[in-house]
Amino acid sequence: LIENPSEFLNEIAVMHRINHPDIVHLYGVCMEPDSWKIVTELAPLRSLLECLREPELRPSFPVTTLHRFAVQIARGMGYLEEIGLVHRDLAARNILVFSKEMCRAQYAVRVITCPQCMSQQDVDTS
Repeated sequence: LIENPSEFLNEIAVMHRINHPDIVHLYGVCMEPDSWKIVTELAPLRSLLECLREPELRPSFPVTTLHRFAVQIARGMGYLEEIGLVHRDLAARNILVFSKEMCRAQYAVRVITCPQCMSQQDVDTS
């Protein structure tokens, strides 16, 4: 249940401006009276954590693939930093795997404005 609709809409506005090939794309929002949902890309292979824990999938992710993923993740995080956002929960569970060649960081947004945060907006997946 959305406790603060205006905060939710502010978060969506921040997510809408994020546009990078290494970050999950926001398609839209469904706002029904009892349920508001964020619609993003679907990752056929699930999260990186699930892929690494799944015995049948683990051999499909050798060090060279994981290195490629690390580069993609770093590019996505660099982009967020360039636009003044900080991802506060970067973890394998928050990296979606689209193929053995491509992954993207997922996120949910929590906008924080405070002097200690230097008025940056934090991106948090919790």
